[in-house]
Amino acid sequence: PRELGGRVVHTTTDLDPEVVAEVVGWHRAEGRATWFVLYDHGPAADYDGMLRGIVEPLGADCREVGQDVGLGTDWVCVVPAR
Repeated sequence: PRELGGRVVHTTTDLDPEVVAEVVGWHRAEGRATWFVLYDHGPAADYDGMLRGIVEPLGADCREVGQDVGLGTDWVCVVPAR
């Protein structure tokens, strides 16, 4: 992870459910929500479905944002701090 403007930032193209749950757990332990932003995923096979399938069981609220300009509609998912 990196810190950017006082926020911890992770980037990946590989969403292993066990790793995602562990990372979300780290942030929840610190009282932080975890945000996932998916963009330019159109060529991938159901990447938005994969993201939602991994983070929604953790309590994420996922929403499409913006318009599809050729590479898929962007998604934002927020797993709240508990």
